[in-house]
Amino acid sequence: FLLEATQNALLEEGDQLLTSAERAVITESIGALRSVVDGVDYQAIKRGIEALNQATTDFAARRMDKSVQKAFTGQKIEEISTP
Repeated sequence: FLLEATQNALLEEGDQLLTSAERAVITESIGALRSVVDGVDYQAIKRGIEALNQATTDFAARRMDKSVQKAFTGQKIEEISTP
């Protein structure tokens, strides 16, 4: 699931939210994880997942910021903060 979700995120917003260097690091992390995911070395898989997570943290934050900004576009502060 992690690999598929990351690939989809790259397709949807990678060009808008990532530099080419950032994209390269994420793509490299995806490749590294793919190379071990079907194996039996759970430590290698765990390291691959952690590396991909680290490589995508900023990208995920930017995607979240963009979603929040879109959700609140055109709303007044009073409308947002009222329970």
